[in-house]
Amino acid sequence: MSAIIVNSPLYALDNSPPNPTSPTTQFMSQSSAQPRSFMTLAHGDQRPPLQPVKYQQYTPMDPPQGMSYAAFLRTWNDDTVARWLNEIKCGCHDETFRANDIRGDVLLELDQVTLKEMGISSIGDRLRILNAVKEKQQRRR
Repeated sequence: MSAIIVNSPLYALDNSPPNPTSPTTQFMSQSSAQPRSFMTLAHGDQRPPLQPVKYQQYTPMDPPQGMSYAAFLRTWNDDTVARWLNEIKCGCHDETFRANDIRGDVLLELDQVTLKEMGISSIGDRLRILNAVKEKQQRRR
């Protein structure tokens, strides 16, 4: 009769020391002070801890039925403008828009000169913003 030998300290039947290179042995030998999961094994312990998500009330980007698009844009506050900036891949400028009081009531008045004056130096971001403003202007009509 032969014995089954498994590379785990729990199932070692031959009294030999466990294989130190075995993934099971490495997992079992970790300190129990810090719980580990398969996710931390796969990605290492270098990931930052998860942060809570800031709750933001959902605001539709389309006007309610019966409201003109121009009137709807005038209701946009700092958070709505920040969401719009995120949608057009320019969310890094939300603080700049807040600091310069750019909300829905003046959003459609933006141009190259104003964006430069606000300190938006990236030509790509200025073009993204202006193209999105142009789309809003056409939709207003």
